[in-house]
Amino acid sequence: SNQDDYSDRPKAIVTICITGEGSAEKMRGYVEHVIKKLGKPIEVFPVGVISPIDIDIEIQRIINKYNILCFVGTINPE
Repeated sequence: SNQDDYSDRPKAIVTICITGEGSAEKMRGYVEHVIKKLGKPIEVFPVGVISPIDIDIEIQRIINKYNILCFVGTINPE
């Protein structure tokens, strides 16, 4: 089933900032530090609302390949 396929994908967390990728990169560092302590194989992807790549396209690209555990940031990613 699609749900099984999705849960078998590598896990990921998306960090988001509104002004570009600066804050998202900082959050990525913090999240990766915590993940390392937990010993979990989770990728972290920073995305910025104001960036050369459209945020919807970037998030969809991640969703197509990864099981997204959560979004971390200061804005609603909708």
